[in-house]
Amino acid sequence: GDLRPYLASMGAACCADGREQTVVGLPEEAATEQKQVPAEHMTFTVVGARGFRNSEWMPGTGKPDCYVVVKSKGEEVFKTDVIADSMEAFWKEEHVFAEWEDGAELEFQLYDK
Repeated sequence: GDLRPYLASMGAACCADGREQTVVGLPEEAATEQKQVPAEHMTFTVVGARGFRNSEWMPGTGKPDCYVVVKSKGEEVFKTDVIADSMEAFWKEEHVFAEWEDGAELEFQLYDK
């Protein structure tokens, strides 16, 4: 867990250095070193979208039918369901990305069907 609140209450500090977290400022017997284990997967949630331009601006065409595509390293890793006729789409869809590599970026793109 996060030791920072506990350490702050004791007047100590905690420093992050890459993957290791070292506790500084406690008596030697209380000082511990915690190593973070690399994640085996990435879990992310696409919650919603709002404030985007209405691509269905012609009278009588309604509102956009929105969906999100998530990419990593140029490859699609997830696509949400389509939310029809909405300018404030709400998905709250969670995805476990098993092939995620530590440090890889995720790109979220919003589309109109």
